[in-house]
Amino acid sequence: MNRFSDTREESNRLQIVIDEKVKSSGKAMSLKRKFHEIRRLFRHQTIQFIAFAFVILCVVFLLATLGDSPEERAGEHLSHVRGGRSNYNPISDNGELPGSEDPETVLKDSLGNFEPAEEIDAGTPGELGKPVQIDAGLPEVKRAFSEFGFNTHVSDMISMNRSLPDVRMDQCKYWHYPEDLPTASVVIAFHNEGWSPLLRTVHSVLKRSDPRYLKEIILVDDFSDKEHLKDKLDNYVQQFNGIVKVIRNKEREGLIRTRTIGAMAAKAEVVIFLDAHCEVNRNWLVPLLAPIRRNRFLEKL
Repeated sequence: MNRFSDTREESNRLQIVIDEKVKSSGKAMSLKRKFHEIRRLFRHQTIQFIAFAFVILCVVFLLATLGDSPEERAGEHLSHVRGGRSNYNPISDNGELPGSEDPETVLKDSLGNFEPAEEIDAGTPGELGKPVQIDAGLPEVKRAFSEFGFNTHVSDMISMNRSLPDVRMDQCKYWHYPEDLPTASVVIAFHNEGWSPLLRTVHSVLKRSDPRYLKEIILVDDFSDKEHLKDKLDNYVQQFNGIVKVIRNKEREGLIRTRTIGAMAAKAEVVIFLDAHCEVNRNWLVPLLAPIRRNRFLEKL
């Protein structure tokens, strides 16, 4: 009985050894088969041609890259950025670069020629940017956060024409700017925006912009479905005598296309994009227009 058992164990061990050899032999055969298949593939003329062309392209690219100086590469990049205009010269005849110091924008000891009067605290909620304290657990507050992502309930309590603190550096009050500035169209894209944040943005632009340079405010509705942004909005902006216009997309276009639609409708010389829930501060527009005026002046020299 023991002899029979020993014989069976030896037979099992032998079978295991044979199986392992077969497996290793199969792996070796598999690798050899793959190697021969690859060799057979590369004997094909089409594959050879593709590989040869790829190598040639790599060599040409390497030689072209190593052969160009940094100055040549920078010049090619500038030409590409400028749309291939080989005759582009950013330096005017008098040696000035766009964005250089404007001799007509001057810092003086007296208040600037566009400096507005100080804004006064009217005593209503949110004046001069003061926080409005309210119970965050109110149903109206929770509903506002759920619908708009921020507390429009508090926003509705604040005046459309509220005063703001002057957060500029003190030096900003003393800059004097040229008065022959280009006009501006302000484009505001929105989708399902809260009523008071959107209209406070409009009011702040109207309140703190010199009317000589603010040609229009274009509100571009990116297919909103909230009722307060339909007829109610159209009726509200009529009080501004045409300076505030509403354009409506016929389908969702997204932020960039919506802004582009507004820019295409703009009639001013400069287009400025603003978010739909912000407030501009005092004398915000003129310092943006003055450098553009200067750059255009240099292009004419």
